[in-house]
Amino acid sequence: MTTHEVVHQAQQHIHEVPVLNLLVPMQQPPVMTQLVPVQPVQPNPNPNPEPVPEPNDAKRLKSDKKKKEAIDGQAKEIIFKVIKFFESEKQNRGYAFPVENVVKRACAATGLSESTIKRIKRDGLRAEATQTKMAGPKKKRVRKTKVQLDYFQLCALRGIVNSYSLRKEVPTLGKILASAKNELNFKGGKESLRLILLNKLGIKFKKCEKKNKKPPEQNPPPPQQVPNVMPHPPMPQMKPMENHCVYTNMMQHVPSVSY
Repeated sequence: MTTHEVVHQAQQHIHEVPVLNLLVPMQQPPVMTQLVPVQPVQPNPNPNPEPVPEPNDAKRLKSDKKKKEAIDGQAKEIIFKVIKFFESEKQNRGYAFPVENVVKRACAATGLSESTIKRIKRDGLRAEATQTKMAGPKKKRVRKTKVQLDYFQLCALRGIVNSYSLRKEVPTLGKILASAKNELNFKGGKESLRLILLNKLGIKFKKCEKKNKKPPEQNPPPPQQVPNVMPHPPMPQMKPMENHCVYTNMMQHVPSVSY
């Protein structure tokens, strides 16, 4: 037999045996479990949770942000003029006025007069020194009236005022107030009615003199002092003379006439 045959026979007598790699667990003591009563979860009455308070740093950053200021129409026009002024200098590649003439450059840029520019500069320096803001023109305060009228009552009040002009009467405040109390059940006074006519209807009142007013009495002039003059005796009347010429020395000398 050859070696190859011997090896082949030996392989035939070998049986494959499965090997199991089993891990035997160690015995551990039993764990004692205890039942704990579970409490029911109550629903939250507030569905929206409370906001978490922001830190102080976040609040400080929000307060530091400047609010946008409203710019009126006049300020927008001035800003547009300044932009056009700088654009014209850019196109011309030079200054319209020397840099030293600050007031003239400001006048050309804003379109304002020199006196206005100087006054604004003076006010700005004063506000900068006192650390205050430049104050603008004061707005007229519209006073609120206690008595409020609706649209139909205002139309009726205007009709009361116009009725006096149709009757050619002077519409005084007292007459309008009496008519408004009778027709509209107006419960205000003269001042409330005047403010309503002024602010709602644009009707103004002015003082005027009465036509039937008597002129003021004038004091009689003081008597004039006549100087002491000696009285002259009356001259006797002369009887008229008929067909007689009277020559007196008082007549002017008549020059002679030659024919």
